[in-house]
Amino acid sequence: MKKIGLLYIFCILSFIACNPDDNQSPISPINSSFENGFFVLNEGGYTNNNASLDFYNYDADSLIKNIYFAQNGALMGDILQSVSKIDSSYYFVINNSGKILVTDTQINNIESIEGLTSPRYIASYQEKLFISDLYAEQIHVANINSGALIGSINTSTWSEGIISQDSFIIACLPSTNEILLIDANTNTKLDTLVISGSPSSILSTDDHSIWVLGAGSISGSENATLSKLKIQGDSLQLIFSGSIDPGVGLYPKLCKDENNQSLYLAIGQSIYKQNMTEEDLNLSYLFETEAITIYGINYNPIHNEILISDAIDYVQQGIIFRYDIDGNKLGDYQAGIIPSNFLIIP
Repeated sequence: MKKIGLLYIFCILSFIACNPDDNQSPISPINSSFENGFFVLNEGGYTNNNASLDFYNYDADSLIKNIYFAQNGALMGDILQSVSKIDSSYYFVINNSGKILVTDTQINNIESIEGLTSPRYIASYQEKLFISDLYAEQIHVANINSGALIGSINTSTWSEGIISQDSFIIACLPSTNEILLIDANTNTKLDTLVISGSPSSILSTDDHSIWVLGAGSISGSENATLSKLKIQGDSLQLIFSGSIDPGVGLYPKLCKDENNQSLYLAIGQSIYKQNMTEEDLNLSYLFETEAITIYGINYNPIHNEILISDAIDYVQQGIIFRYDIDGNKLGDYQAGIIPSNFLIIP
């Protein structure tokens, strides 16, 4: 997937997503604890400044909307890209606003990390945050305690999915088909591995395997791929890389089930599983969803269910679906504009 393709999509979204999120009317602060549920990240329409945060509560079987606005009396910004929990704080990456909002577990704002170009995802190591970026052609490094930017790692291109493993940072560079290995102590590049498929989504497993999902090219000239890697010494080793046809969409998502040792991904409206112990691509079809435009997927190990976000047409409010592993729908709920990622809360 080329950067120009992503820019084109952003332009289209900014044109069609012109309806403001009608969930931004004033609401009272929420006093109950956010437990036994999951947060839903709603990106909002590009340039519309209507990103929002919802919370699903299993006990009440309901979706509480606009959590951040309720707790802080302020909007989150433009494009809520991702979230990470570090210690007792949440880090919300606001892509087009060039900032990261830091909150406590009750979503009360603590601080903001400013001065970023177009942040995407973060990974942490000790007191450092490593932040991927769409336009900066570098990975930013920030101090977790102060929120100050303390360095950068040149990438010469767009960086996307990023994770930490031991004392390493591993980042996806979709436009050059590269996976970058970084020494987290010294902020230096150790190795670069080229794999096909525009690698974008990345996660690590308990056996120290690294899994990477790529979307392929927008033109269709390059298939999506699922790849398995490991770190050997100071180098990246490719275990296998398998081609997926017809592909997994522009914004591929990958999630894992620690209990059953499986990966889950969406292709079209279908959900597939890959066994983590496999040494080759071996996708098993699970079920078909009702979602029109799958924009995010996650697995909740506590309730043994798969969560799906449906962006529909990128204009109206999206829908969240809950499915059990056999594909039985457990519920659906109206979310905000362009729901994408989830964060599971025990």
